Amino acid sequence: MRRPALYLAGLGVMLAVGVPTMLVSAPRASAEAAKPAAQIPFWANPGQPNEPQLAPMPTVSPNALPTVTQAEVISRAQTWLHASRGGPQPYSVSRTLQGYRTDCSGYVSMAFGWAKPGYVTSEMAQRSMTTPIDKSQLVQADLLINPGIGAAGHVVIFDHWADTAHTSYWGYEQSGDGGTHYRQIPYPYFDGYQMSPYRYNRLIIGPVTHPNGDYDGDGKTDQALFRPSTGTWYIRYSSDQSVEVLNWGQKGDIPVPGDYDGDGKTDEALYRNGTWYIRNSSDHSVTVLAWGTGGDIPVPADYDGDGRADPALYRSSTSAWYVRRSSNSTVMKVVWGQPGDIPVPGDYDGDDRTDEALYRPSSSAWYIRYSSDPTRIAPEVWGVTGDLPIQADYDGDGKTDQALYRPSTGTWYARYSATHTASMLGWGASTDLPVPGDYDGDGKTDQALYRSPMGTWYTRYSSNFATSTLGWGLNGDVPTI
Repeated sequence: MRRPALYLAGLGVMLAVGVPTMLVSAPRASAEAAKPAAQIPFWANPGQPNEPQLAPMPTVSPNALPTVTQAEVISRAQTWLHASRGGPQPYSVSRTLQGYRTDCSGYVSMAFGWAKPGYVTSEMAQRSMTTPIDKSQLVQADLLINPGIGAAGHVVIFDHWADTAHTSYWGYEQSGDGGTHYRQIPYPYFDGYQMSPYRYNRLIIGPVTHPNGDYDGDGKTDQALFRPSTGTWYIRYSSDQSVEVLNWGQKGDIPVPGDYDGDGKTDEALYRNGTWYIRNSSDHSVTVLAWGTGGDIPVPADYDGDGRADPALYRSSTSAWYVRRSSNSTVMKVVWGQPGDIPVPGDYDGDDRTDEALYRPSSSAWYIRYSSDPTRIAPEVWGVTGDLPIQADYDGDGKTDQALYRPSTGTWYARYSATHTASMLGWGASTDLPVPGDYDGDGKTDQALYRSPMGTWYTRYSSNFATSTLGWGLNGDVPTI
């Protein structure tokens, strides 16, 4: 579930008219990465060791194979994207990293935690390890395998579909044209190379998503800021702790980051008095969309379930939602709400589509319109006057949890959808701005705060409950997660 960007318009972010300034920082992506996937040439030997398999790895009992979650597979796969001096791990059939061959099958073996130095694709396709599935059954962390011997074989880790027609997908692979890749691939593979879908027999299916504010695609929320006074973005990448400074925007712009191009990375984006400016991370092109009016509240999220954030607006004056679906560019309008309501969109029913939802401060009531059943709307009163809604997936079950931050007492409240229990955490001050995100990459949202007067981040990690403090920012900066 890609959580929508935190609504900041009610926290002092104002609109101003202007045009984004030129970019001043060099793109992090290489020229090769900027090519459309269809233009990347097919290579003769995409796969595994070329040496004759005279002594193949002995067959392993299914009971001896490790269980693994989707989140663990994706998290491990992402590590090789930055394993070689911050860049992708080079391809080699004769070298190893962490004890695994740095070819396609060694890479996948590492991601699944299999025996070192790694199985080959002919072994991965055996029924003792995987089961053939239909194309329509593919989910994150499934595999596409050509079980050919030696260089004839190849394997890719499936991430998500790139389009609703399922003609291409995003996948992780280790290949001879540059090492570790996370890229868009035509189904089943480039140049019609034969690949078939499989599922690891001991894969635990569960929610795996790219978190909000993940600008480098490593599965963790990055600390990021927009400085309205200069129209500048500051992004601190969790993958290598480097900082990118991007001069793009003007004073008064509303930052609306999201994964608009579906590449698993958050894109810098701005909303300015009825116009959207989106800088696509996949190729660094800029999309300009005149859509909206002054006073509209931007609420971008993935409402159609195609893996891309949709430009969306809530018009408080008429209580109308407008969603521009990225899957087919059609516009959906839903009149639902009343003046003064705060939009709190999220995937509350876990169907991978964002639901329109509202928090009514006057009555402390939540109203959720479930995409799986739009007729199922029942208000739930939970909160007090002055609470700030901070909805997110705190329990890691793939559903948005209702949550509140109470500035008057510096207290967090969350209602877990997995267990129907609630939690309370006294941690914060009245001037703090809550910035929840998955900063440790464990699939659960962490409590985090940005203390604007001091420019300090405080993060409490859900994986071990440790806390961290980072002085990074200036008074007036706006977090962009």
